[in-house]
Amino acid sequence: MGTIIKFPDGRTEEKKCVSMYHVSNGTDYVVFETDKKANENQIVGVSYKPQDSTLFSSPVNTDTDKAWDAAKKVLVDDIHDRKEEFTYVKPAEEILATENFMHELALREANYKKLEENYQGFLKAEEAKQTVVSPFEQPVPAPEATQVSEAPMPDIASSTTIPEPVPVAEVAPVFPADAPSVETPKDISTELANESVVNDNIINFPGVETVNTPLDVNPQSIEPQPIIENATPQDIPAVEPAPVVAEAPSVVEPSEKEPSIVSQSYIETANQLINQVREVTDKYIKNMEEMKDEIGRQLEEARKINGLAKQTFDNAQAMMNTQDPNSIKRDLTKVA
Repeated sequence: MGTIIKFPDGRTEEKKCVSMYHVSNGTDYVVFETDKKANENQIVGVSYKPQDSTLFSSPVNTDTDKAWDAAKKVLVDDIHDRKEEFTYVKPAEEILATENFMHELALREANYKKLEENYQGFLKAEEAKQTVVSPFEQPVPAPEATQVSEAPMPDIASSTTIPEPVPVAEVAPVFPADAPSVETPKDISTELANESVVNDNIINFPGVETVNTPLDVNPQSIEPQPIIENATPQDIPAVEPAPVVAEAPSVVEPSEKEPSIVSQSYIETANQLINQVREVTDKYIKNMEEMKDEIGRQLEEARKINGLAKQTFDNAQAMMNTQDPNSIKRDLTKVA
């Protein structure tokens, strides 16, 4: 069952509460589930209610109130188990809210499950506290000894014949002649007079049947047992119920510390810029290498042309040196 959101005009809307917090400064935050997703990320709605307000509304940032940053900090602290500044609270069946009461936030699937598991663990612990009753809070029934001392005991008198107490001095001669002499015990009734007296100094030992032939029993072998009369609840040990252990929520610890939402956005933007710069740099280096190869090829061709020109000049010079200058003049005259 979800939480009923009631608007100022009387309309209502039901939302599932993913988590709810109460921060030390008096502000309440509640995270609602939505049916929206973006790139496999779960979209949730975040609402908040300051200490001096009665309506939940959408947290936004202004120059004087950084409400949205504060709301995101609470969620990040919960994801990383930093719970020093907030406590979980159970939402009421109906909460009052403004028309614009949610600020949408995209959470990765792991972070969304972490918020949900933490809050479900809190709810289960609260239910366990309500089902377990402390043994000190349980009503302690009145002890039987108190009831016996207050009510008459006709059944005991009719079913069991209690002999009159016999003084110790009269019991002594009945022992056999060869019995060792024993020291006369003290009067037990005198020692127990301050603890319990029932029906004219007749002592009823709980758990010990009345013996009709006390003469065959050595008085020293009978050890007086303490009589509990008018017992108080403190004298009766209370049976403590087996403690109910709440099932702890299964929490999958992340293998590495996850960055915050804001840090993740900055890191992704920086990675994109680095990739763009790397692409431009690689392209520039490739162009420079191609230009270097082209320049080398042109220099090699120039060197070959220069060698060929020098060779042609040397051949022409050699031919000039081998011919007769006079014949050259005659040839030139004929041509003229």
